[in-house]
Amino acid sequence: MKKLQQLSVIFFIATFLIACSSRDEFAELRRYVDKVMQRPPRPIEKLPVYKDYPPYKYNAAKLRSPFVSKIVRKKTNVEGPDMDRQREVLEGYPLDAIKMVGLLAQGSRVWALLRDPKGVVHRVHEGSYIGKNFGRVTNISHDRIDILESIRDKYGEWKVRNNHLRLNKR
Repeated sequence: MKKLQQLSVIFFIATFLIACSSRDEFAELRRYVDKVMQRPPRPIEKLPVYKDYPPYKYNAAKLRSPFVSKIVRKKTNVEGPDMDRQREVLEGYPLDAIKMVGLLAQGSRVWALLRDPKGVVHRVHEGSYIGKNFGRVTNISHDRIDILESIRDKYGEWKVRNNHLRLNKR
């Protein structure tokens, strides 16, 4: 009985393989393509006629640019900071991380003592640069230093703003 089952399975597999190999899979497709190719071709539609329009001269030289804000801004002649100069140590820290801890004076020369976030104390004078916004020390008094910073506005133009550091009395 087992042999009979094995022979019947082999017979069905062989029959299936023979049927698959002799069957033409694309016969129906070929018949359809032949039928379509025997039809007469349709005529090509004529191109539509387009009406000629007179050219329009657009002169917007006197109008406001749509890419510029409606806000009237004052033109400032502030040049950007010198990007090629040697950076000073205190320019590596934001201004709010630097503390004024003292003052030194020798004759007419005055220096401010500033502590960076690492705890190192630096001596600066008028003209020294501090802070990330190209801040320049403009005045040193007994309880504060005045700083003039150069920053870019939202239009990419350089502006200056006044800032200061007060003496930290702790």
